[in-house]
Amino acid sequence: MDDITLGDLLITFVLFLGAVLLIVLFFIPLSFVVNEEGYQVGRITGVSKRGIIAKKYQVFLKTDRESSNDYQYCIEAKDNELADKLKIAMKNEQKVALYSYDKFITGIINPACEYDEIYKFEVIK
Repeated sequence: MDDITLGDLLITFVLFLGAVLLIVLFFIPLSFVVNEEGYQVGRITGVSKRGIIAKKYQVFLKTDRESSNDYQYCIEAKDNELADKLKIAMKNEQKVALYSYDKFITGIINPACEYDEIYKFEVIK
């Protein structure tokens, strides 16, 4: 049996580090690629903070009062101001336009937001 030399360990470490670097260089830029962007108009029916480790706000939007379907969106937990404004719009039963985007690999990089992420909204008068 051959002994493992310091050179063998160094080569293994460099190859491992190279593989990790390639993975990081591939996935991190993709997390910022917006796959889909748009807006939807309706009334907010719920805003709740969820998660144990990866926290988020989950937002529910109903486009038609007669419909039983709610569209789901998310907001990063650190965006308390946007969540509070959406809660006020919900309490006042205001019609809103939610502007959202979906990143290419959102679920891998940010597992908290598996739905389109809201980045702004406006009240429709």
